[in-house]
Amino acid sequence: MSVRFHKSVRLGKGVRLNVSKRGISTTVGRPGMSVNIGKRGTYANVGIRGTGLSTRTKIVGSSQGRSRSSSRSSVPRMSADERAAVEWIRVMGARDIVFTVKIVEGQPQVGDKDGNPITDEALLVALKKTQAYKDTLAKAKEAYRQANADAIAGEAALEDEITGVQRKAPDVPAREDYERCLATLKPNVYEPAPFAGPAPNGAAIREALEKEAEDNVKGAPWSRKKLRARYVEERIDARVADETSHWQEAKRAHDAKEAEKAAALNARYQREYEQSRGLLRRLMSGDPEAIEDGAQQVIEALKLPLEMDTRLEFRPQSGTMMLDVDLPEIEMLPQQTSTQLKNGSIRTKDKTQKALRAEYAQCVFGIAVYVAAAAFAASPCVSQAVVSGYSQRRDKVGNLVDDYLYSIRFTRGLFEEGGYRDEDPEQFCMRFENRCNVSTTKAFKAIVPYDD
Repeated sequence: MSVRFHKSVRLGKGVRLNVSKRGISTTVGRPGMSVNIGKRGTYANVGIRGTGLSTRTKIVGSSQGRSRSSSRSSVPRMSADERAAVEWIRVMGARDIVFTVKIVEGQPQVGDKDGNPITDEALLVALKKTQAYKDTLAKAKEAYRQANADAIAGEAALEDEITGVQRKAPDVPAREDYERCLATLKPNVYEPAPFAGPAPNGAAIREALEKEAEDNVKGAPWSRKKLRARYVEERIDARVADETSHWQEAKRAHDAKEAEKAAALNARYQREYEQSRGLLRRLMSGDPEAIEDGAQQVIEALKLPLEMDTRLEFRPQSGTMMLDVDLPEIEMLPQQTSTQLKNGSIRTKDKTQKALRAEYAQCVFGIAVYVAAAAFAASPCVSQAVVSGYSQRRDKVGNLVDDYLYSIRFTRGLFEEGGYRDEDPEQFCMRFENRCNVSTTKAFKAIVPYDD
């Protein structure tokens, strides 16, 4: 009787040392895909799990070239044949690896299924040869390009919001528009909803009773028709009266509920109408408190990504609204601009001082147009709006001071004509009497504002 001897020692993940009477061999890989290196050469073993189907192919010659020192080692070093086998396993196994690809600063970064970077260079080389990697890389590049494109579009939208404040300015109606609004103003009225349930129908009730008679009345065939007819006639009047009573009760309950709802809502609508009518009359008569509140509400509705504040006072004797605007500082504007490169990445660079000053001028003049339109929209009694804008700047010795950059006397006529939202804000402001000392490079010098 012969005795077979075989022992397998695991040297690491995917690597086993096999000891038998025939000698020592090394197996690299996993079940279904492995390489065996021994005296007779290097063989690739590929099988399909669960089918019993497999193939064994010689891929490298005899491994006699292994050094003696390595064979004597308790953990032998890998020979050239073994390294080639491991590379083959990696190439073949890369097809089954779950991996991720993301673009970092324009360069692809390959990670495992949890996103941790894969650092095995040989495995990376094998992965990059697969179609799955190429497809995943293309999707990652497109996502990277689109994300950066969206970021640049967001920056452009922000700049447009900052430099196009005047486009959000409200309409400025004429006095005739206010009078027309007052004449046509009416309270809302709630109309009670009609009862939706259909009234009882005698024919439908009779048909239902006839169906009941068919189900319930039995007897001799020659008397069945007469008995069923009697069943219907004995019950029809009571059934109609009963269903009519139930319908009338449901309708009364519905009508009462709707009447209660209409009374409450119409009372509220009447109060709101009277408040709106009273406010409109106060605005048309030049009530300072109502006009100031109305203008302040419109100004506060402007949601700028920059900080600003407005103080106002209406002077009814002259029909003048005085507005002091704490403008945002130029340092609050985005200081950089971005462009997208061909590889999808973003290149960011600092804006020039000339470009910053031009954007700032568009912003602060746009604010002047907006707040003036808000003052005129509040009441037809506002015939003039004096908008004075100031900003915190450093003086010659470094102290932070409030410098007025402009003071503009806007008159109502040009606003009622419209077009102020589409015109260049600086050019529009310069059409009015003003105190503003701004250079061709959009540098503002401090001025003394109007006080009346």
